[in-house]
Amino acid sequence: MNREKKIVMLGTHVDGCGGIASVIAVYRAAGLLARRDIVYLPTHRTGPGRAKVHLFARALLALVRLLARGEVALLHIHVAINASFWRKYVFFLLGYLCRVPVALHLHAGRYPDYYRNGCGPLARL
Repeated sequence: MNREKKIVMLGTHVDGCGGIASVIAVYRAAGLLARRDIVYLPTHRTGPGRAKVHLFARALLALVRLLARGEVALLHIHVAINASFWRKYVFFLLGYLCRVPVALHLHAGRYPDYYRNGCGPLARL
């Protein structure tokens, strides 16, 4: 069966706050997230830790399913620094291992400083 490939976008829950959530809100208002060829998977939200872990796990399982079925044309990952970077790294690695193109949408003007001073040698590989 030939399945339609989709753009899978990852970022903060649409009801969140911050830079990534603001961009996602604009995409949503413009109707971008309602398109059939785009799947939006929130990986983070405000709230208790249990809710955050649950949302992350749901996004991870959804991406694994889509990748296994060969339905991903592109991963569009919204990423910032600190926990956002590490959370999204898991998704990036899956895309990379499955040879799916990945677009990293960096929302962190301080990223060069984070990379130099906030990451250890393993992260800089």
